[in-house]
Amino acid sequence: MTVKPARSIAPLMLVPLLLLALAGSSHSAQPWTDQYQYENSRLAQPRTEQYQDEHSRSVQPRIHVVAENLNRARCVRTSPLGNVFVVESGRHRILKFSEQGNRIDSLGRLGSGDYQFDTPVHIEPTNELKIYVSDRNNRRIQVFDRRLQYLSTIALPARSGHRPGYRPSLVVGDFMGRIFFYDEERHYVHRLDSHGQLDLSFELFSEDERVIPGDMALSDDQLWVIGREGRLLHRFSASGSYLGFIFPPEPVRSLRVIQRELWILTEQHLLQIDRSGGIVQSVRLPSPGTTGSRRPAQWISFDIRGDNIWLLGPETLLRLVKQPEPPDH
Repeated sequence: MTVKPARSIAPLMLVPLLLLALAGSSHSAQPWTDQYQYENSRLAQPRTEQYQDEHSRSVQPRIHVVAENLNRARCVRTSPLGNVFVVESGRHRILKFSEQGNRIDSLGRLGSGDYQFDTPVHIEPTNELKIYVSDRNNRRIQVFDRRLQYLSTIALPARSGHRPGYRPSLVVGDFMGRIFFYDEERHYVHRLDSHGQLDLSFELFSEDERVIPGDMALSDDQLWVIGREGRLLHRFSASGSYLGFIFPPEPVRSLRVIQRELWILTEQHLLQIDRSGGIVQSVRLPSPGTTGSRRPAQWISFDIRGDNIWLLGPETLLRLVKQPEPPDH
C-alpha cells in the first residue's frame, strides 16, 4: 500500500518511538481465558460463569469488582508503578487505585481553576513523573506529578483563524516523554516534546478520507487509530504519514499496545491480534448486568498490567486477575 505523506503544519521530525511507558515491565506469557469467578462481598452470592470460546486457552482469571456507582467513567490507565487511574467525567475528577484495587486518592471537582475539571475525558499517567489529563470543556490539558500536585497547563501557539486554546480528547505518551493528543475541534494530532513544547501537528487522513479517532495507541514508531465506527484500525507514522489499515475481527471500542502486543476491546471480547488482524488470544467479557450495577455494563476502556486486566464501564471498574494454570496430569 502506498504511503501517504502527512498533512503537517510544523516541520517533520522523524524520531523513532520507543515502547510505551504504559506497557510496564512485565507481561506474562501465560494466556488469558474466558472463564470467570466473581469475588465481591457486595454481591448476594458468589457467582461463576462459564464461557466457551474457540480462541481461548485454559487459564482461569478471577473477577474483582473494584468500584461501582461511578458517574460516566471514561478511561482507565495504569502506570509502570502499578497504580491505576480512572477518569470519572460525571464527577469531574480522577480516581487513583493501587495495583490490588484499593482506592488511594482522588483529584478534582467541577471548576476552571488549577486542580479543577470540566468533563475530563482521558488520562496519560506515563511513569507518573508527569500525569496528563484531558480537561475537555475547559479546553486544556493539565499536568500533575505522582502526588497529584499541579505542575502546569499545556499551551499551544495561537493560530490565525482559530479561537484560542484547543479541545483535547485522547492523549497518549511514549517512553521518551513525548505526548500525542487529539484536538477534536481542529482535527489535529499535536505532538509535544519531552519538555511539553509543541514540535509537530498533523491531520489524520487515510487514502480517501479524514480519520476521526475513536482511540489511539503507540507502538514503536507507529500510531494506531480506531476509525470508521471501529471497523478499521489505521496505522500512521509518528509524523503523521499514512501507513495503511487492517480489518479487526470485531468492531473496536478501545485499543492498547502492551509490550508490542496489540490488544482491542470489542463488545463481547478482549482480543490480542496480530498486525494483519488475526486473533492471537481472546478473553470473553462478563455479560452485561452480571456485576450487580444498576444498568447493564458497556465496557468502554481497559488496560493490562502484569497479571491484571482493568476493565471499565461508565459505572463499574473490574479487575480480572490471572490464575496459574493447573499442572498437567
